[in-house]
Parts: sequence; structure tokens; C-alpha cells
Amino acid sequence: MGQIQELHPSRGPQLSGMDVRRDTGGPRAHVPWLALGGVALLGIAVFVASLKPAAEVVDRDLLVIATVRQGPMVREVHGWGALVPDRTQLVRAAEPGIVEAVYVIQGQAVRGGDRIVELRNSEIELGVEKASQKFAAARAGMIALSREQADRRLALEASIADARVALLTAEDELEAMQSRAPRQAREIEMKRAQERVDALARRLTVDEERLALIRASTEQQMAVRRDELRWVESILDSERGRLAALTLRAAGDGVVERVFAGPGERAAGGDVLAEIQLSDRMKALVDVYASEAAEVAPGQSVSIETAGGRLEGTVSDIDPAANPRLLRVAVALDGDPPAPSADAREVKARIHVGTLEDVVFVERPVYAQSDGWTTVFRLAADSAAAERVKVRLGRGSVDRIEVLSGLEPGDRVVVSDISGFDQIDGFEIE
Repeated sequence: MGQIQELHPSRGPQLSGMDVRRDTGGPRAHVPWLALGGVALLGIAVFVASLKPAAEVVDRDLLVIATVRQGPMVREVHGWGALVPDRTQLVRAAEPGIVEAVYVIQGQAVRGGDRIVELRNSEIELGVEKASQKFAAARAGMIALSREQADRRLALEASIADARVALLTAEDELEAMQSRAPRQAREIEMKRAQERVDALARRLTVDEERLALIRASTEQQMAVRRDELRWVESILDSERGRLAALTLRAAGDGVVERVFAGPGERAAGGDVLAEIQLSDRMKALVDVYASEAAEVAPGQSVSIETAGGRLEGTVSDIDPAANPRLLRVAVALDGDPPAPSADAREVKARIHVGTLEDVVFVERPVYAQSDGWTTVFRLAADSAAAERVKVRLGRGSVDRIEVLSGLEPGDRVVVSDISGFDQIDGFEIE
């Protein structure tokens, strides 16, 4: 019979010398397989990492694309502002007086010639009255002299006419005597007739000379009286002018800005009693960014767009505005255009500061600054792909800017707002 193996409760089964131990595959048996798996995963990761992400696709209608060009570039600076009155009337008292009436209030629209303030000056009123009396007296004296001289002249002219008639009669009688036979005409009668003719001729000559003297004297006296009358009339006009100056009027259409006087107040000559912004001539006041206005100067041409159309003008003055980032430019308008309504005075201006003759330039991208660096998306020549490129910019204009490096003539670039593409370096256009 075979041997029976005894099992001990505290130990496992006992092996005999004929039994063989088998390897059950411990931890060391799995190491090669783990290494191969790691290599495979690493290869997959490298492959995935090497793949490019799908390109962003952008609708062409959302982009503004411009072409880089080379040639002359007109440089303009953009400004905005309004049309304002070019003249201010300071309503001054030309003569001292007491304010009798004020016909306007602040903010009131007035027309040229409207009364603004009325003054009263009793001394001027008395001066007008005296000058009127002197003028009336001088005119009456001249009229009296003219009548007196006319009477003398007419009487003398009548006397001359009678003398001519008498002379003609005497000459006829003498001629009749001379035509008779010598025995029929007495010598003494002919002598008397001749003497009468001679006397009448001398009288006529004297009267004609007296008439010439009267006419000359009358003209001289009348000239003196006319000079005197003109002098008195000039005094009267001056006094009337002083009286009229007591009524202060608007020099043109406009709006009353301020009133400084009231009824009963005393005003000295030269005092400003009111201020009027005249609207008969306008100018434009526009603000430009100080960073772009370094080359703005008086005399440069300006094109202005208004609600009513386009105006042309010239830079007349430059003043710093209240905001340190802005510069205020005054523009004198050409042709003295009519004043627009108060709600149509906003303007946009383009100030022509010069022309760059031969440069590379492009339409100004959004947010692009002169003399600095920026990035734009450039379109590939043979596809609809756009890639980000760095560009150095030079001198700028309202809608154009000089390109110093990064782009070449003929390149197409996106000039619209690309702030939404900050995280990508390229995209496709469909």
C-alpha cells in the first residue's frame, strides 16, 4: 500500500522529493509590458502635440481689408468742434448819460439795428437845439443875401435893357439925319444926335460893367455864406450824431450774451453796457489730439464737413484747450458763409498738414499710433489665410499711415478692429 501523507494542522502540505515548484509570475514578470505601454503612450502624446489646432474661420464681411501702397501720401489731422460767431460786439456808451431804457435781456436774439440801450444827456440835447438855431439863422441870412443881390441884378439888367433901346433909337435918328441932303440937316442937330448916341453907348457900357461886378460880388458873398452854412450844418450834424449815439444798437444779427446796465444808472463814455455775439460771420473752433497736432500751423488749409455741406477755410489761430490732451484750432472760413441754425453747427474738420512724396503707406488700422509698433493680420498671396505680423509705423494721417517696416507694397492687411483675435496668430477667411 502507498504511503499516506500526514497533514499537520500548523503547516501546509509536505512535498516529496519527486514534486517540482512552478513559477507563478511575480512582480518582475510585468516590467517589460509596462515599459512598452509607456513608450506607446509617449508616442501618442508627441503625435497629438505635433498636430496643429484647427484654424479659426472668420467671415470676410466682418473685416476691412486694405492694400499697402507706395507713392505720395496726403497728411491730414482730424478735428471736431462747432461753428461759432466770429465777432463779438461790446455795446459801449459813446457819450456819458443816464440809462433811460434797456430793450433786451440776456439770451435774446437781435437783428442788426435793433435798439439795445437808450441813454439821456440834457447837455447834448441842448447842444442840438442851439446848433439847429444857428443853422436856421445862417440859412435865412444866405437866402436874404441871395434875394437882395438878385433884386440889384434884376434892376440893373432892366436899366441896361432900357439903355440899349434908347441907344438903338438914337442911332436910328442919327442915321436918318445923315441920309438927308446936307442943306436939309442942320450941322448942330447932327452933332447933338451923335453926342446922344455916344452918351447912351457909354451908359450901356458902364451898366454892363456894373452888372458883371454885381454878379462876381454876389457869387463871392454867396460862397462865404455857403461855407458858413456848411460849417454850422456840420456842427448840427455832429450834435445830432452825439444825440443818436445815445441810442445803442446791435451792429448785426446775434444773441445778447450779457447786459451790464439798468434804467436810472449813470454811464460814462466808453462803458460797456451789453455784449452781443454776432452771427453774421462765423468761424470754426475744432479740437485735435495734441499727439497729432505737432505740425498744425496757421495758414494751413482746412476742409470742414457740416450738416449743410462742405466748407473750406484756413487755420487762423492755435490755443491749448482746457484738456491737456487736446489742442484748439480756430479756422477762418472762406467766402463768409451764412450762419447755420443753432442745432446744425457741429463740424468735423480735416487739416492739411503736408504731403509725403514717396512713401509706403496703408489705410490706418484701428488703434494704430504714429511713430510706433503694432501688429496686423496679413493675407497670404495665394490663399485666404491671414497671419499676424509686426509692423513699424511712421507719420500718420486721418485715414492713412506710413509703413516703415514689416509690410511691402501690394500686401493685403486687415485694418479693422482685431482686438477679438488677441489670442491667435492666424485665421482663415471665408
